[in-house]
Amino acid sequence: MLAAGRLYYLLLVITASVLFFLIIIIANRGLKLYRQKRYEKFRERYSQLINSLLQGEISPREAAENLPSPSSSNGEYFMKELNGRDLDSEDREKLKELASHWGLLEHYNKLLRKGSKKEKLRAAAIMGELHVNKAAPALEKLLVETEGRSKIAAARGLARLGRIESIYPLLRNTLQEDNITFEAVTDMLINFGEQICPYILSELKKWRQSQGSHLPDISGVKDEEIISLFIDVLAHHRFRPLLTEMEKLLAEEPHPEVVIHIFKALNRMKVRLHIDLKEYLGSKNWIIRAQAAKYAGTAEIQNCEKALQYLLTDDSWWVRYYAALSLFRLGAENTLKKKAEAEGLEAVMCRFVLIENEIYEG
Repeated sequence: MLAAGRLYYLLLVITASVLFFLIIIIANRGLKLYRQKRYEKFRERYSQLINSLLQGEISPREAAENLPSPSSSNGEYFMKELNGRDLDSEDREKLKELASHWGLLEHYNKLLRKGSKKEKLRAAAIMGELHVNKAAPALEKLLVETEGRSKIAAARGLARLGRIESIYPLLRNTLQEDNITFEAVTDMLINFGEQICPYILSELKKWRQSQGSHLPDISGVKDEEIISLFIDVLAHHRFRPLLTEMEKLLAEEPHPEVVIHIFKALNRMKVRLHIDLKEYLGSKNWIIRAQAAKYAGTAEIQNCEKALQYLLTDDSWWVRYYAALSLFRLGAENTLKKKAEAEGLEAVMCRFVLIENEIYEG
């Protein structure tokens, strides 16, 4: 009898717990649906308002007076309207003024300092997107004191502000993180915009001229990693003054990592440097060989056909591929066709590139 009573109460507790969690799930789902319907109801109105503002049909003050602030809770309307828009500096100033009239700037600056983790993430995104410089101290603090997504959001927010003085704090607090890749940090620096190009080129020059003693010490991060990152950012912005500096760097036989990123930059920018490419086509580093082989076709360098043919038997698939592709781009189609009729790795790659370019039918 006692055991049956215990079993009854146990089942009662389990049932009550299940019901409790079901109610929570249903309530959360209902709240999401309510918010979505509320957003859908006002979306067209907010979109039209912001479009009119950006097109110069109304002023920020008029826009603020025509529509109540969406920031009473979390500014979801305003944030959704920002997402996906390609904003220039004039657009940002208009939206920043509108946000100021609505009280959004003060609202999000407060969340950056005292909000929950989720609120800080949202605040970092919107303050960075609007280039609100007064948010910089809070973003820098968030960058230093947090980890994971919060650190990344703070770094991206700082990058969008475009403050030159934030570059090295950002690098110091992201390059040492295991969960933040080199490519992610590159993207963060790209978010600074083209205005950082003269500064990081200057840093690159000072590093070369000081023979590697200029950059600040970042624990666990090698100089060649930072220099490679700078080259990637400058190449992304097609910053042509980089070309002269890359020629000087190559003349001084830098670390292989730097050489790799120089050739990646040249392939991205599609420009020619006054260098002896054969030296790099014969490098012991297969990535350098691959990038140099690719560059031969990108820059249409005619005097390296024999070296490219030699690389068709390279141990690396990528080296063979870029050698064959560059030979094709340099007009050596008949050479590839002849080699494609033979056997072995060389023939396989020649056939692959010819088929890829809809030439080979065999």
